[in-house]
Amino acid sequence: MAGHVRRRYAGSDEGAVTAEVLIITPILALLVFSVIQAALWGWAVVGVHAAADGAARDGAAYHATVGDAYASAMQRLQAYGGELTDVHVTVTETATTITVHVTARSSLLPLPVDATVTQPRERFTGG
Repeated sequence: MAGHVRRRYAGSDEGAVTAEVLIITPILALLVFSVIQAALWGWAVVGVHAAADGAARDGAAYHATVGDAYASAMQRLQAYGGELTDVHVTVTETATTITVHVTARSSLLPLPVDATVTQPRERFTGG
């Protein structure tokens, strides 16, 4: 029996899988890396909001100072290691409130992240 001869027809779809893979692979890679970057940016958002909230609560405590709130924010932000860059903390106070404003950027996706939290100051009121 002679060797098998493969015939090609005009409507053949040979090579179509290779073309599809060449088109879809970069799209899937872009999608995966975009999801990872978005998750890292979300992690930065959570960290900045947690630092601002915790610092405002610590600064609003009875006899707490602006320095206490600032130190609390920096300590909480350092827990994120190198995840955040361009970190700035601003603490302002009035007689009745304390406000902590934190700005930063995610290290891998350089989008700005900021949070502002205002808490009423704890006061002793005699009865």
